[in-house]
Amino acid sequence: MIVLEKEARPEVRHVFEQMRNALYEGRPADALPQLPSVTVTEAGLNRATHGNPIGPEHLTARWIPPAASGRVRVLGPAGRLVALAESRGGALHPVVVLG
Repeated sequence: MIVLEKEARPEVRHVFEQMRNALYEGRPADALPQLPSVTVTEAGLNRATHGNPIGPEHLTARWIPPAASGRVRVLGPAGRLVALAESRGGALHPVVVLG
């Protein structure tokens, strides 16, 4: 069960509700809609699930969000959320791998 403190700010509560609903409905890729997303190729999927950096050549759009974007959702070729990554040095670095 996912629980949020009653004193949470309204904007935090809204994001939390979106995330919880997406997870309960089996749509994890929609769990963090405020984060930018990228879709990886099959080679990129292999790199992401092993925690390796992902370059533009591993993305279907061949574009890396700027570092100022913060965390980025990494989606597999089928649209499934596979990782959260940070953009730095021209590559995405997975920080949370979901598999």
